[in-house]
Amino acid sequence: MNKSKWTTLFEGLPNNEVIVLTWDGETINKAYWDQYKGKWMSTEYLYKEVKGITHWMALPESPSELEAGAKG
Repeated sequence: MNKSKWTTLFEGLPNNEVIVLTWDGETINKAYWDQYKGKWMSTEYLYKEVKGITHWMALPESPSELEAGAKG
């Protein structure tokens, strides 16, 4: 079972520089929160700030992690 859920920025931010899924009201992207800059940063474009993020979600488990959980 996937425990991931969308989290609003009012509920909290992910740990520093952990890649997550983000939502800006139109598009889902991968980005990370840089706590030192106080900005969301793109994982696709080096040093590019991502603006307008309203929600974030942890990346889902990989298939191998899901299979290991089902066996154990």
